[in-house]
Amino acid sequence: MKLIIASAVDEASMNIRRELLKDFEESNGYFVHKDNVALMDIKDMHIYHDNVDKEFEELSGIKPELVVFISKHSSERAIETITVHPVGNYDKASLGGRDFCVVPSEPYYMTSTLRNMLATGFRASFECTHHGPYLESPTFFAEIGSDEEAWNDKEKAKAVAGSLMRALLSERKERMEAIAIGGGHYMPAPTALVSRKSISFGHMVPNYHMNNCRKAIEAISEKEDVKYAYIDKKAVKKNFDLYDIRKIIHDFGIEEIESKKIS
Repeated sequence: MKLIIASAVDEASMNIRRELLKDFEESNGYFVHKDNVALMDIKDMHIYHDNVDKEFEELSGIKPELVVFISKHSSERAIETITVHPVGNYDKASLGGRDFCVVPSEPYYMTSTLRNMLATGFRASFECTHHGPYLESPTFFAEIGSDEEAWNDKEKAKAVAGSLMRALLSERKERMEAIAIGGGHYMPAPTALVSRKSISFGHMVPNYHMNNCRKAIEAISEKEDVKYAYIDKKAVKKNFDLYDIRKIIHDFGIEEIESKKIS
């Protein structure tokens, strides 16, 4: 069962939830969609609510195969965008989760959600891996950004809810899965790539964590088997030695994949 988590203290989360529940029925302490998707409410802020997967398993007797947090996204620049991102910390956990620890990613469904978002007409993008909570199930966030007006925009809530459900209800297809390295917080190169190439991205390491790249790759590798990495070479070359980055992924047995080699 795939599990969606809504936070009662997050207005965007509640607005996306309202759109989702049109196709759900109340069950024993949570809500259920006929196609094996559940939705559970929590009362606190999701980034600090660890082990919600185990909490749901205790409530339902079902271990979720995937967890998706529906959420607001805040930005100092107030960028109007709907987003998806993996979960975890490449350094000290200042916003939930654990220090130097990531949560398993879900490249296929997260990327499928973004592809659907890109088709809505709203600005949409990946974000890099950041913040908590900590859990053991594959997880990602689906968000509305980035101010109060956007969080309460009914059309954006519909876009996120629809994009997410179309992804979760779709049949999984074979697609190359990779981590992404380099770029800004919104990971523009991977976002552009998935609109035209058959690839799914999981964890993403932006430029502002590049000085900590080895620890970031180590944290990811501890949680999942990574075979491929896509490096935004233009972004990396501006400030970092590309050879050093390539050596790090090679040391972890990860193969660099270039866009021209992706179908």
